[in-house]
Amino acid sequence: MSLTYSRSTYLSFLFSFLFIAISQKKIKIFVLSFLIIILTIFVLPRKSGEGTKLERTSSIFAKIENYKEAFNLFKKSPIIGIGYNNLPIIRKENPNSHAISGFDNSLLTILTTTGIIGLFMFIKGFSKFFLSVDLIKKTMIIAILIHSFFANSLLYPWILLSLVLY
Repeated sequence: MSLTYSRSTYLSFLFSFLFIAISQKKIKIFVLSFLIIILTIFVLPRKSGEGTKLERTSSIFAKIENYKEAFNLFKKSPIIGIGYNNLPIIRKENPNSHAISGFDNSLLTILTTTGIIGLFMFIKGFSKFFLSVDLIKKTMIIAILIHSFFANSLLYPWILLSLVLY
C-alpha cells in the first residue's frame, strides 16, 4: 500500500480504520492507523518525479476535468443514462482520454451510463448488501467505495467478485 504513492489508497485505509474504530468504539484504532500513515509518508523514499509527490496537483486537475466530462454526458440522458456499451463510442470525441470506457469515479460511471434510475437501484442494492454482511466485509466495502471515488476500481470484476465470494 505504501509504495503506491496513491492518495486514494491512503484515504481508503484511514476511512476503513475510522469505521472499525467507530464500530468497536475504540478510537485508539483510528489514532494508531493515522499515525502509521503519517509515519509512512515521512519514511517513503522520494524520487525526482511527479509520481512520488503526494502533493502533486496535475492529477487533481485531471480528475476534475474527468468529473466535469461525466456530468456533461450525464446531462444528455439523466433519467436512463446512455448505456455502458455506448460510453466508448460517445467518448471517442475526446481522443485525449486514456480510458474511454469509464470515468475516474465509479459512481459517476454508473450515473452516466444508467442514469438516476440505475444509480438509485445500484445504491439500494449495495446498501442492502452492506447491511447484511459482517464487519470485515463492511470494512472492505468502505475501503473500495472510498477508493472508487478517485479510480474506477469498484467496477473491476475481481473487486466485485472479492466482495461476493469472500
